[in-house]
Amino acid sequence: MSDICDRSILHDFGYDCENPNAAGLEKEALLINFDDIDRVASVVTTTPATGQQGAKTVLTKLVLKTGKKANTIVQVKDSFSGTAVAQADGTYTTGFNHTFAFVSFDRSPAAKQAIANMVNTRTVAVVVNKTAPDDSKYEVFGWYSGLGATATVTQDYVAAEGVGAIPITLVSGLEPALPLSFYDTDLETTAAAFDALKTIAVPAS
Repeated sequence: MSDICDRSILHDFGYDCENPNAAGLEKEALLINFDDIDRVASVVTTTPATGQQGAKTVLTKLVLKTGKKANTIVQVKDSFSGTAVAQADGTYTTGFNHTFAFVSFDRSPAAKQAIANMVNTRTVAVVVNKTAPDDSKYEVFGWYSGLGATATVTQDYVAAEGVGAIPITLVSGLEPALPLSFYDTDLETTAAAFDALKTIAVPAS
């Protein structure tokens, strides 16, 4: 029996001199409870391969359930360091583990409760690349399987360089692809959609 999925590579890997690569993420990312996403209203669009143009899958609409909102994570210096993607082998397929790493500088009771909750829940992270083509500037980690806290949630109360902050690493299950690009129409519209996720979702009119 032949493979049921077409995994042909139809893409030229060049270099964009007008938009050169640079490491790093912008200062804000969003962390969303996996179950707060309205997956019926959200839209993942796949453009099929044609000729020498490969298929393209993009999250064009990210909708939260009524009454829900994304949580804003702010980066200080390089406190998103450790955010990465790595190939991983499962029992029946090969995919990717998405890792979103950040540092909590908030030591309030509410923040501590939220961190404790991360150990027993799943989340999705939306990050903003410093450089990327417009349709990959925003990316979503853990869209299919969600991100879960690892044993690396630690806090050193004494180390001077750590200032009592709490490093947190969230890792996905076996995702079928690299992080989804989040893009709607143009960069300005996408930025507005990103910002809108920070406010409580209301019923569609």
